[in-house]
Amino acid sequence: MLAIVAILNSSLTCSSLILSDFNETMVALQRTIFLDGYYKAWSMGSGPCTMCKTCNVSGARVNSGFARPSMEFCAIDVFKTAREHGLPIKVLGSKTEARQSYGLVLVE
Repeated sequence: MLAIVAILNSSLTCSSLILSDFNETMVALQRTIFLDGYYKAWSMGSGPCTMCKTCNVSGARVNSGFARPSMEFCAIDVFKTAREHGLPIKVLGSKTEARQSYGLVLVE
């Protein structure tokens, strides 16, 4: 299993638009890897899903081709994982602080 970590520039602040762009980039990276012949590729983004204005929890997902669970949802300790690999990460005091966002693409 190969893991690819993507990092979002730390100069960006925490907004749903930025997280949405980052998570869409993770899906695009997964697709590129898949089309290169690695059919067992799976991406996970950062933070809550921001694909829809409201979540349809009772039916089919509107953006099911793009929606992915976050690493946190899959019980991955992102803080511990980032620190163990020497990547910067810290708890933010407010949503206006610059942040690091991490994504993961698993490839077999």
